[in-house]
Amino acid sequence: MFFLCPLLFFCVLKKITMDLHNIDNRLEAIEKALTINKRVLSVDEACTYLGMAKSYLYKLTSSGVLPYSKPHGKKIFFDREKLDSWLLSNETKSAAQKEVEASTFLRPRVSPIGPLPRRCLAQRELTG
Repeated sequence: MFFLCPLLFFCVLKKITMDLHNIDNRLEAIEKALTINKRVLSVDEACTYLGMAKSYLYKLTSSGVLPYSKPHGKKIFFDREKLDSWLLSNETKSAAQKEVEASTFLRPRVSPIGPLPRRCLAQRELTG
């Protein structure tokens, strides 16, 4: 039968291949979702969670930048909460936050003994 209609055979085969590819993608997404719910992550799971290559992850651990645990001296593991706090460290302020901070910083300060001369104000602003 397949010899009679090779075009149909190849169309069906292509459809099956595409379906298998879609199933594989969905399975990967499910595995990633399960990884997010775990508290302790392996190296591969941490790479998936952080979205970085294994070599870069090892570089960060060997340089002491990324926190990890090595319970038996061989495999390393990561606490997901510590990874989250590491990811959110070194936060950059938004433009609105910077403007509010600048406006409160540049506001003239009033001394409890009365207004200060301009020279004193300039020195106080330089020293903080």
